Amino acid sequence: MEHAAVPGMAETLEEWVHQYAGEITKLCFLQLADANSAQDAMQDTFLKAWKYLQKHPGFCPGNDKAWLIRIALNTCKDYQRSQWFKKVDMRKSLEELPIAAPEEDRTAVLLLGKLPRKQRQVMILHGLQGMTMAETGKLLGIPLTSVHRCYKQGKAYLMAALTGGEDDD
Repeated sequence: MEHAAVPGMAETLEEWVHQYAGEITKLCFLQLADANSAQDAMQDTFLKAWKYLQKHPGFCPGNDKAWLIRIALNTCKDYQRSQWFKKVDMRKSLEELPIAAPEEDRTAVLLLGKLPRKQRQVMILHGLQGMTMAETGKLLGIPLTSVHRCYKQGKAYLMAALTGGEDDD
């Protein structure tokens, strides 16, 4: 059964797409390592948000960005579980990255893809998205101590890979 659109819902979703589509696409690319899949996952994220808002007209996510990121992470997990995704050649190229950045930044972003999933998610949410450690833990549903550990391990790996083994910490 389709629900009627809530007044202002289309405008809210349009604002979210305008404000967060780029960040969601980057997040999806870092999870999926494929530009086309990242674009699809970003669109699916907003479609899921739209459907949820239709079913729950009074729902207010509180932190719109965090809610959309959670949907995006779950969408990426769904993609990674699919049989199609398991058979696709997922080799990344710098040209595929959906961001305009200096070569060093692009290399660092590619290195994120080599981290274990939780470390990668923490590095993306805290390091790239600017969320606090507490927000990151809440969003991922993991204890703050785990967030700290994942961030420290991820940072150490990235620093070693980027500097040839030197770590400033």
